[in-house]
Amino acid sequence: NWIWISDDGGDSWSAPRATPVVGIVPDQLTELRHADHAGRWLLGEHTRLPPAETPLWSVRTWLSDDAGESWQGPFPFPLPGCHRPVAGMVDDGLMLITHRYMQGGKGWVGWWTQNFFGALTDLKSCRARRRQDAHTRILPIDFDRHFESDTGYSGWVCFDDGEIYVVNYILDDAPKAQIRGYSLHLEDFRLEGTRR
Repeated sequence: NWIWISDDGGDSWSAPRATPVVGIVPDQLTELRHADHAGRWLLGEHTRLPPAETPLWSVRTWLSDDAGESWQGPFPFPLPGCHRPVAGMVDDGLMLITHRYMQGGKGWVGWWTQNFFGALTDLKSCRARRRQDAHTRILPIDFDRHFESDTGYSGWVCFDDGEIYVVNYILDDAPKAQIRGYSLHLEDFRLEGTRR
């Protein structure tokens, strides 16, 4: 996987630079903007790990603290079955990751492709080098009931007022695929004032 850099809003681009990221459908490059690791780059991808008889789908993340001259990782993260993740920062130093859930086993379209989730995590978890040092809150967003379900190609934005607007490709009950929109807030993941 390669990366191109633009410093002028996309009018011109650098020569391609190789990354150590191995796999398919790399995520968008995310730059942390808060706390001790402001400026850190995160770049994830997914791949199928061996053995071939019982492959394990895996999403892995590499990080760079020097704008891509060197990289560390990949590091495991507690999002089981995560496929096609889209990650970014929301308010209060939290990160949202929308993704298709693929439970594995026998199948493909119609069997592994019907659940669409959102996961909320924090910067400390994003900096963790071990799976057991990171945590997430996983929210089911939608379920594709179509016989050949194929959901989970998503994008999202967090507005200044805290509303998170998510778009997602889904088949479900329409004659052709559709794009659905969802409005979320942090309160959909956790209620404030309930901490004990």
